[in-house]
Amino acid sequence: MEEEAQLILFDSIFRTCMLREMEARSIIHLWREGRFPERAQEK
Repeated sequence: MEEEAQLILFDSIFRTCMLREMEARSIIHLWREGRFPERAQEK
């Protein structure tokens, strides 16, 4: 029973990390394309 709980916990952590990575990549992609106005004005 305890092992199953650990697997569920690990799975939720793994999913969260994957989601964060996807968010970070999309933010970096938008930043490189100059979609953030405050960044674009600095250039």
